[in-house]
Amino acid sequence: LPSFCTQPSDIAVSFAVIAKPLGSLLSNQKDQRLSVMSALRHLVTYARDNNRTQDVAELARFAKNYLPILFNLYTTPVKGSDEEGIRLATLETIKVYLSVAPNELCSEMFDRALVKLDTLAKNENFVRESVLDLLRSLAVYQDMDKVKDLYTRTVARLKETTDHKEQKKYYRMLEDLCSSETKGCKQFLNEYLLEIRDLLLESLSTSAPSSKGPRLRCLLLLLDHARTFNQELITAVIPEAVLCCRDINARCRQSAYDLLHKMADKMAEDGWLEAYVKMVMGGLAGTPQLASATLLALASITHHTRESIPEDIVGMILNNVCLLCCSASREIVGSTLSYLKVFITSLATDVVTPSVPIIVKAIISMTDDCKRHFRNKTRDILARLVRWYGADSVMSLLPESETVMRARVRNMRKIQDRKKRQWQQLRDAKKANSDEDDDQFSVKSKPKSIDEILATLDDSDMEMDEMVEDRQKAKAKRKNNKVWIREDAEDIVDFTDISTTRKITATKPDQRDGIGIRQVEVKKKKESAFKQAPDGRMIIKDDSDSDDEPRSRKHSHVPGLSDSEDEEDLDEARSTVSSVVVGRKRKLSMSTTASSVQPPSKYQAGGVGIHRPIKKTKPGTKASSVVTGATYKAKKAQGDVKRKGQPDPYAYVPLRKDTLNRRKKMKAAGQFKNILKGAKKGARIG
Repeated sequence: LPSFCTQPSDIAVSFAVIAKPLGSLLSNQKDQRLSVMSALRHLVTYARDNNRTQDVAELARFAKNYLPILFNLYTTPVKGSDEEGIRLATLETIKVYLSVAPNELCSEMFDRALVKLDTLAKNENFVRESVLDLLRSLAVYQDMDKVKDLYTRTVARLKETTDHKEQKKYYRMLEDLCSSETKGCKQFLNEYLLEIRDLLLESLSTSAPSSKGPRLRCLLLLLDHARTFNQELITAVIPEAVLCCRDINARCRQSAYDLLHKMADKMAEDGWLEAYVKMVMGGLAGTPQLASATLLALASITHHTRESIPEDIVGMILNNVCLLCCSASREIVGSTLSYLKVFITSLATDVVTPSVPIIVKAIISMTDDCKRHFRNKTRDILARLVRWYGADSVMSLLPESETVMRARVRNMRKIQDRKKRQWQQLRDAKKANSDEDDDQFSVKSKPKSIDEILATLDDSDMEMDEMVEDRQKAKAKRKNNKVWIREDAEDIVDFTDISTTRKITATKPDQRDGIGIRQVEVKKKKESAFKQAPDGRMIIKDDSDSDDEPRSRKHSHVPGLSDSEDEEDLDEARSTVSSVVVGRKRKLSMSTTASSVQPPSKYQAGGVGIHRPIKKTKPGTKASSVVTGATYKAKKAQGDVKRKGQPDPYAYVPLRKDTLNRRKKMKAAGQFKNILKGAKKGARIG
């Protein structure tokens, strides 16, 4: 439907055919309301913007049918975010349709809304706020008398109400009255300009924080409509505008900057710019919050008046800012660095150059805590100075005691040289590939706004915070190990018992002999791609050999194990390794509880290096299934000897993951070197 109603040519002829069905859909079909309202906005906007008189008249003829339906939809309480979205679309449709509605209908609906507002109970806050939104949309289409009546009600309610939402609605209504270009609103503003100014100045102490934005925009509109220079108004407005420079609302901050710029332009026209800057600088002696906001305000004023501000005023501001760099408050130091970034970015090079020693000295004078906390901001400032004036010039301004900062400047020089080489190589490659001169297509970059300059500093801090947060998450993830609870099959673990902590283990216990296991975390352990022998060696199966072997055989032969006991020992090794309890403390706690009974383990530890049994078999008894390196040891000489019917003796280094560590490369190489050295020595001896 919205696409069907985009730029139609037969509104005057065909709209009457679909007007009634559209009204029925608005009233009865909740799921079709967004499409219908979008179609109405398309029709009204196209007819109004293209001066299609007949189409506008046809749409205005049905305003008496659509507007009451839309008003009822907007004043009805909603449930859920979907209905709230429909309600906001309804208000937007009302504003668009009122632009083509007859004046008589707007006046009649305005009177009905005022009557509805007077008859509402105190607890009907939702309906009251909805009616205020409708009055705000209708007020700009009224004559001066009705606007004056609404203003009188607004002033009375602003002095009485304590509801922040309602107060904000009245301020936004006042903002629309001051910004409207209709005849009635212009007459009202010319007559009541001084009263509105007095109202805004008197209500400063009682205004809610959420009303700061509409108040600042009202003051900005008053300055635009002021016929003469009013220093009293500017003096009274400066504190509120400065404090809003640190507001959390981006629109409120932008309104504060716009108001400061407008006052600077007004004062500069009459030659009072220096007096204006001094009035703003008075906040530097206040609390840390006020001083920080004042520094941001000075940065905004400097950026806005960068082409016309005198150098003596700039020097006065810079000296005061540099004095605050040695403050112990992070809030103040952060704002001073923001001003320095704006200073070296916005002003001309001939203005910045004499101030470079002062800027570097201010950065050096920062406390150790602020240097560490704002290292990214100082990096950005130093990098720009190095790029413009060279690393040698900046290095000469740093004392020998500033070893960290001197090292950073040296690194910046390397980075800058590398970028220059890369840029030169890129230019040479372009010249070699193209005969045309690319310089004619180069465009000078657009100057950044104050928000973009300050955002670059905030982004670097956010990146560092994200890196620290990711590092902490990775560290916590590494610590997130599995935990098991040992319990008997016939008894339930009593978590109120103090001895229950002895049944918690980080290694998976054996599940035999009726002992049950409850795993606290269900995260499955990643299995290794290779199997392990009991002595710790990895079993890597050769694909070429597996094709010739029968499918029933599951494991390849392991050197040192007999064929008949190969599979049995592997299964035993897997069950044994999982039942080992790690740590002396845990062994002690397991032995002290009677309920933590475990089956006897078949694991036998002994020897050094590879674990092997240390008990010698007696003559005549069955030999152990594990063949160790001791069988190759010579009885009357050093080294190993060959045994009949057995493989040749060998030496190896265990395959561990840490051997791939580049930092331990020399250590691993040394181990292989010693093995080769011993092998060569044995070969020479024979």
